Amino acid sequence: MKITKEEWVKIRNEEELPLRVFWSYFDDMKPGKVTLQQFEQSFPRYAAQYHAIPYPNTKGQPCTFNMETTIKKMYDHFDKKFEV
Repeated sequence: MKITKEEWVKIRNEEELPLRVFWSYFDDMKPGKVTLQQFEQSFPRYAAQYHAIPYPNTKGQPCTFNMETTIKKMYDHFDKKFEV
C-alpha cells in the first residue's frame, strides 16, 4: 500500500523511514514494476550490491547507487506530490 499525505507528514521528520516509503517512491517512478513484497526482498541486496559496483544509468553512463541522493530525491518528490 502506498503512503498517503497524512503518513508522509507524520513520518517525514523521523530518523528512520519504513521500507514501504522507499517502495512508494520507486512505484511512483516506475509504476507496477515490483510489488511491495518483491521490493522488501530485493532492495537491501540491491542497495548493497550497487553501492559498490558501477552500473549503467538511464543515459548509459556508469554510476553507483547513492542512498543519500536517493533519499533527497524521495523527500523532494513526496514534498512536491503532497504539497508539504
